[in-house]
Amino acid sequence: MSWGYLREVPKLPRVPRAESPGRFLSEKEADALLRAAATVEDARWLSPLLLAALHTGARRGELLGLQWRDINFERKLVSIERGEDGGPTKGKAFRPVPLTAVLATALRSWKAASASKAPATARVFSVDSRELRRAWERAPRSVGDRASARYTHGDLDAATRAASKIAYGASKEEPDSAADTG
Repeated sequence: MSWGYLREVPKLPRVPRAESPGRFLSEKEADALLRAAATVEDARWLSPLLLAALHTGARRGELLGLQWRDINFERKLVSIERGEDGGPTKGKAFRPVPLTAVLATALRSWKAASASKAPATARVFSVDSRELRRAWERAPRSVGDRASARYTHGDLDAATRAASKIAYGASKEEPDSAADTG
């Protein structure tokens, strides 16, 4: 066999890339994240939004598109149906997500504090991506001695995707939510 040049490039089958499972926040990291979010001025909505991210696994756009009619407190269900622009979600499909007791309590409080007579079509979080980014950048990295550090927008994306392990481990008093999915 002699070494030389190929006369033509062989056609190789396309191998699908395996998706990375991503990184999940520990319970301690999630708690620190929520405490830090509570300190951001003029962004009272940031803590409930991040809690919703941690408990549902919804993407940023899905959270910003969430309407009060998508939250069914009686059936303990959150319906992920649309993105921030009102169009379909990235997956283009309706996705039911269990509503944990912790998140239900926080959303009830948020609804009472934000607009008690909001119509069903009103958004749960009346902010857009830019406002969320600005608030996120003002959030301290932690509540301890590193309070001057800042989160990156990539951290926000990770936080809004990091929910599945936190969602079912966050509260021991939710026996039915752990049996639902996953």
